[in-house]
Amino acid sequence: MLLGCLFPAVANAAPARDMLTEQRVRELHIEHPDSCLHLLDRAEQGKIATDIPAYKMDILRAMCYEIKGAYPEKEQCVRRLLANDSIRHDPGRRLKATVLLAGVLECQSKYEEAIAACRSAIDLARRTGHKKEEAEMFSTMGRIYAAMKDNARADASFRRAIA
Repeated sequence: MLLGCLFPAVANAAPARDMLTEQRVRELHIEHPDSCLHLLDRAEQGKIATDIPAYKMDILRAMCYEIKGAYPEKEQCVRRLLANDSIRHDPGRRLKATVLLAGVLECQSKYEEAIAACRSAIDLARRTGHKKEEAEMFSTMGRIYAAMKDNARADASFRRAIA
């Protein structure tokens, strides 16, 4: 208490330490995904202070589910993310979320849906000038077509990724 009176900055810093931040979740999610998911749930319920917007909470949840190998749960987070206005109205964010969706669908062998997501992401990447994401999606399509034993389409997709 004496320190708080003598050094008000120290007293005011304590609540900030208790605040859940995006950086803190990113630091912990690999080793403690379940704990991070619990903290995100509590923050969403208003039981923990946070300044993390709802769409970023879904991104962080998706990262935690990825570490756990819980792909259906990750897919739910990404689909919820794509429905969020902060994502739908920002082409760059929408592109990143669509890339995430294509990847999680591929992991679950939902190939037709994954190809549709890849095509959507490719179109968006072209419109926004994101060559890296466009190439990544062609590469993902190549892996999907290879898994489906469609070697001609796989080869064409990989060539487009390289080009």
